[in-house]
Parts: sequence; C-alpha cells; structure tokens
Amino acid sequence: MSPTAFKQQIDQFITELHRCLELCDAVLRYRRLGSTHLALDQLQDGLALSSRVVSSEFMRFRTQIGPRMDLGDELSRNYLNRAIREVKSDVQTRLHDIAYREGPQDKTPGFGQILKKVDRITDEITIDLSSLALRLEATKPKPAPEKLQKPKLKHDEVIVSLEELDMFMSHMKNSWKEKETSEGRRYWVNHFDDKVIVWERPEGFVNAMPVKRGERKEARRFVRTPTWEQEQAQKGPRQRRQREDVWQDSRAW
Repeated sequence: MSPTAFKQQIDQFITELHRCLELCDAVLRYRRLGSTHLALDQLQDGLALSSRVVSSEFMRFRTQIGPRMDLGDELSRNYLNRAIREVKSDVQTRLHDIAYREGPQDKTPGFGQILKKVDRITDEITIDLSSLALRLEATKPKPAPEKLQKPKLKHDEVIVSLEELDMFMSHMKNSWKEKETSEGRRYWVNHFDDKVIVWERPEGFVNAMPVKRGERKEARRFVRTPTWEQEQAQKGPRQRRQREDVWQDSRAW
C-alpha cells in the first residue's frame, strides 16, 4: 500500500467534485433553463466550497499530525471510498443525465436535492478527518529516549557520584579556615559557607594560619637516661689495677 493512500483518495474526491462542476457547465450549454437558474448557481457554489473545505481540513490535520495523515487508516480509507462512489454514482450520473439526455426533460431537475447530498457528504468527510486525527494522535509513537552522551571534561574536571559528592560537601561543611583580626584575635570561617564564623576553635578540619617568625613554639625537650655503656664511654678508658693493690686490698680475700 502506498504511504500516501489516504491523501490520494482526498485528491480523487476533489477531482470528482471538479468533474461535477464541468457537468454543471454542460447543463448551462445544452439545456434551456431560462433566464434565471438560481438553483444551478447555488449547486456550483456548493461544489466549489466543498472542494476547498475538504482540502483545507486535510492540510490542517496533516500539519498537526504529520505524514501519518497521508496514509490514514483502514476505517477512514473505507469511508472515503464510499463517499467517492456516492459522488460518482449519484451526483455525476444525475448531472450527466440532465446535460446530455435526449428527449423531454423533467420540469424540476432537482439541483437543490443534489446540493443537499453534496453538503452531507462534505460534512461527513470533515467529521471523518477529525476522527482520524484523534485516532492517530492516540496511537502516536513515543519518542525514543535520548542516549546520554558522556560529557567532554576539561583537564581540571572529573565526574563524581552522588555519594562522593555528598561526602565532599560534608567535608567542606566541617572544614574551617583560621583567620585573625587586626587586634590579633583568632576566628574561624567555614569553607562551605563563608558567612559562618565562630570565635572558638571548632571541631573538624582546620586550615591553620602560618606561624609567624619569632612565634615558633620551642620543641619539647625529652631527657633520656643513658645506658651503662654510654656512662662508661663518658668516663673514658678504664685503668687496670696493679697486682700489689689487689693483694693489699682486703676485699680480694
């Protein structure tokens, strides 16, 4: 099936209406209708109006729905086929008979009845177009989800998870920068919100001020007890006692 099957039917219907207008011209040429033929004029105006209405309504819904309107659906195509057959079998046949039939003519050709039929068919087609648009809108395919593309990062950018981000935020909220007033009083500013200031040293990570020259604290001095070897080394080399000293020393006995 052609992807423009329904649009082709719309074009054919409009072509059949133009054929009806041509038959109306033939009636004017070949039949004596008198000086006034108001009913035929109204029929011609109605056929031209129907052609414009069907064309404009189709284009209006096609703008709203898109190319799917060109195909239509089985229900709309079947109805439009019946409308085309009705115009050809009833309207065109009757106008052709009035224009070309030999012999005596009916006193009342019935142009008013033909116009009523054309108006009814046109109204039903516009309703069918509206119903088709609603059906197509209800079955409109959902757009495919867009594929998330990996962002291009700069040299100083990284991608972090939400858990990592929460951890970083918590760390920043618990981090402080030490500062000093002109009077020398220390205070601490929060890294996450610089409007948060405390005057007592907070808990958490503190970025301390650099120690000024002359204010370095003396390192705590630790005194270690020397070992026996260290004491002997400090006393110098040990002198050997003489033998006589040993014999005289009562403790040797």
